[in-house]
Amino acid sequence: MTIATVRLLIFCWLALLFSVCTGIVSVLPAYRMNSLGIICPAKVLCLSLEKPEVFQYSYLVNGITYQHFGFQCNVPALQVGSNIDVHYRPDQPEISYAGNTAKQLENEIVVALMSSIFIPLAVCFVLPTHIEPIREFFRLIHPASGK
Repeated sequence: MTIATVRLLIFCWLALLFSVCTGIVSVLPAYRMNSLGIICPAKVLCLSLEKPEVFQYSYLVNGITYQHFGFQCNVPALQVGSNIDVHYRPDQPEISYAGNTAKQLENEIVVALMSSIFIPLAVCFVLPTHIEPIREFFRLIHPASGK
């Protein structure tokens, strides 16, 4: 096994590790909301004119009213004044999600798995074909460092 092959394998493992870690970081908030989130009623305040899929809602927790924006793809057809269910975190009630948190978690897991598969594959198979052109580019910019 050559040094270049060992370097490539190490780089592939690092890419896999990076992908898995970023996947975990993106899935964790959705998991917390799905498993720990408390459901409460909310009222739709307004629908966006510029972006029809965006709406604003408000909900009440411990006497404090919170307002947030949601996306209609997560909630069925809405009208101003309609009631919806919102999930909020008990430790941070200002963080909420309007819609199905199980579907959100599923989407985050799919994205994390896809990135964990395709980022290392891209690093292993695409990057090696571009290493020499990259080295040539740096030789042109800094001739002394192109050894």
